[in-house]
Amino acid sequence: MAYLTVGIFLVTLVFVIWQPRGLSIGWSALGGAVLALLFRVVTLHDVVEVTQIVWDATLAFVAIIIISTILDKIGFLNGRA
Repeated sequence: MAYLTVGIFLVTLVFVIWQPRGLSIGWSALGGAVLALLFRVVTLHDVVEVTQIVWDATLAFVAIIIISTILDKIGFLNGRA
């Protein structure tokens, strides 16, 4: 089971870094999550438990990404605002 877990993690990491054919990080991460669920490396109960622990930090992280994307789109992050 440990080899399977490490294998899924490494494959997901390779796709996140490599991004073949413009595949976004989100799709690669989702694919790794689905594989982990299909191969029962994690359960839905594990997902719920971890979500309950880190929901506030996750929402803050998502908000930072959204703000950064908006600022980048309006040109603020490249010094042209």
